[in-house]
Amino acid sequence: MILMQPLPTPCPPGLVPDATDVDAFNAAYRRAKQQHQVFVAVEEQGRRWTVKADTLTAGPDHTIVDSTYDAIRAAVIRLIRSRQIRADSSAGPIYFVLYDVERQQRARDLAAALHAALYGELDPLTRAPYPKHPDHGGTGPALPRHRKINLVDDHGSIDPQDRPPGDAGRGVRTPS
Repeated sequence: MILMQPLPTPCPPGLVPDATDVDAFNAAYRRAKQQHQVFVAVEEQGRRWTVKADTLTAGPDHTIVDSTYDAIRAAVIRLIRSRQIRADSSAGPIYFVLYDVERQQRARDLAAALHAALYGELDPLTRAPYPKHPDHGGTGPALPRHRKINLVDDHGSIDPQDRPPGDAGRGVRTPS
């Protein structure tokens, strides 16, 4: 049996395992469990990437304070609102998954930041750089491509001419 070196904490993005293949996932998970570390990996899913982390592999002595969970949840919400990850991503408390990351390097950056946060080092997560976005040529999240439409008039009824095609009377978001 080959003993693999433990991941350093914080883990550099380049050392985050690619667990796209089932065997690679199992090997990385088994290594984390044997070394009583938080499991972290990235997986390619179609043309997007997923970040996964699991604290069960670190064992019962690994504790995470509430303020760390709060910071992770806040970061996940920020990523969801900026459309960098899907809304069904999970912010723990034991298993963490960030779906639909656009590029492998971004997934690795987020995985490394999450791994560090799960060991109490929040700076990488709070500083997790925004990728450059072509909508505005700078850094930061994509600019919103929709606006909320209020379909209810002052009397509480919906004006049919304001209703988008196919809308059954509920407020929807439409492209601006």
